[in-house]
Amino acid sequence: MNRHILIAGSGKMARDIGFYFVRRGHRVTWASQSHERLVALGDWFRKAVRRATRVDPDFVPAETRFRVASDMRAEPVDMLIECTVEDIATKQAFLHAIRGVVSDNTLLVSNSSSILPQEIHPDCLGFHCYYPLELTRFAEIIVPSNAPASRRSRILDFAAENGLECIEEDNDSAFIVNRLLLPVHAECFRLLLSGIHPVLIDAATVSPLSSVGQLSLMDAIGLGLIHASAVRYLDRMPHDEIWPYAPLLEGLERALPLGKRGIKTGNGLLCGALFTEIITPPPDDDSPALAKRFLYLLVNTCYDALDRNAITERGLSLSLGALLASEQRLSQVVEAEGRERIRETLDRLYRETRLPYFQPARRFGNMT
Repeated sequence: MNRHILIAGSGKMARDIGFYFVRRGHRVTWASQSHERLVALGDWFRKAVRRATRVDPDFVPAETRFRVASDMRAEPVDMLIECTVEDIATKQAFLHAIRGVVSDNTLLVSNSSSILPQEIHPDCLGFHCYYPLELTRFAEIIVPSNAPASRRSRILDFAAENGLECIEEDNDSAFIVNRLLLPVHAECFRLLLSGIHPVLIDAATVSPLSSVGQLSLMDAIGLGLIHASAVRYLDRMPHDEIWPYAPLLEGLERALPLGKRGIKTGNGLLCGALFTEIITPPPDDDSPALAKRFLYLLVNTCYDALDRNAITERGLSLSLGALLASEQRLSQVVEAEGRERIRETLDRLYRETRLPYFQPARRFGNMT
């Protein structure tokens, strides 16, 4: 069934999500607060259509429009996907500007990666898609516990009809996919601030569970967004559980004033001038041990999420594939490395650092 989808926003994710649904025959309208951004979006769209027709000569997009938010008029909209910058006030202001096109029948969802949907609007659900959607085909669906069952069914049915694999979350488990990386990113910055070269850290975070280095990933996402998201995730943690993540916030808050935003500006953790005094190589040049540290930490974080029922085995496999392009399942990595070896290494790291994210997860206690 073809629908009319309104994309609120004109940035990278708004373009990516909108074009995904254009390719599936839906009518798509992009709305922006800026006429200049709409002009750039239109140029991008025409190029995207040309690329798509080279792959599929029969591809003809359904009706597609670009509208300045303040000029929009009431018309039937089946779904509004909010894709503006990661700021509550901006999101709320944008939705207020286009409130005239939203009816009781419009399904309102947000692509936010860290803001709970009901913080944006009481009727909003989360629809956090992973870039590029054409390749990942993956989204986190966030359904607050008080949301009507009919609204939940509509978003799940819509995702399934459009070939998307999804995991469903509530407010407590929201954004669990990104939150899996918090301990890894905190450890990256702890070592970075201690003087280990970022290239070595980035290489050490590549593993069978992650085809991409974590500093490279942060540069690609954007350090400003990483910081804003981390602050929100940590704000929802119990106060006494926040301290292990201090290096993550400290490192980002030192980097951002230096103009370090990531690859978009050509100045990030791996590009542009370094922002810490570097000691190269790490002590004893123990790069293999550094790689095991990060792999076992990610295993432990995944185990902990499973122990807390924050994610299912299926959801974890989908998440690691979409976010990190993992080459193996978690169970395969644990079997190859050895549960006892992983547990012993984690236990040693925990005793050395007292960092809770190294404390072996409960299921490591089920040793045979």
